[in-house]
Amino acid sequence: MTSTSITGLIPGHLYNYQVTGINRVGEGKMSPTSVNMMAATIPGRCNPPVFLSSTSTSITLKIDALSDNGGSAVTHYKLYADDGTLTGDVFTPIQSYDGSSFVFQVE
Repeated sequence: MTSTSITGLIPGHLYNYQVTGINRVGEGKMSPTSVNMMAATIPGRCNPPVFLSSTSTSITLKIDALSDNGGSAVTHYKLYADDGTLTGDVFTPIQSYDGSSFVFQVE
């Protein structure tokens, strides 16, 4: 199998491709056109976080995994306070909650 990366694509734009093989005699016929392929775009909107527990210095939240990842795996989340300020750095899940959501601890 051979692969290639195509750069400079427009996020969310649909692309189709065809391929040919070439040997010392010349170029073969074009393949059928590929199915529509979309360049990755931003992820969809998250569901609100759900309170799980707290201590005097921390809160544990459940965050649902995104069903619309924009065509690229979600690797990080940002958590914002109700006034829109970022509560800290980018968060990565500390554990899977139920296979479709993640647990975060905010201290």
